[in-house]
Amino acid sequence: RQKQRSKVAEKALRAPVHPPEDVFSLDVECIAVGQTHEKADREPCSLALVDGFGKTVLRQLIRPEKPIVSYLTPFTGLQAGDLDGGRAIGRNRAISELK
Repeated sequence: RQKQRSKVAEKALRAPVHPPEDVFSLDVECIAVGQTHEKADREPCSLALVDGFGKTVLRQLIRPEKPIVSYLTPFTGLQAGDLDGGRAIGRNRAISELK
């Protein structure tokens, strides 16, 4: 009976297996637009979508709506000027392109 329970528990702990063509991973980086660690003081500045084969499907810089307080460079890899000159798009367009 104990062996039967452990098999059931083991099966329940296994991660589901999905074919790579059905798997995607989304990474969103944020910059600081305020002084606190609250959500309202962060805005997305880039996104990357990777498929189950590890291929980058979409990579986009996102222009913030509020003035930037910090690029949080150690986390985002971005510096002043990286979001300028038409390289970044608005958040709504980024969401549309992601869909």
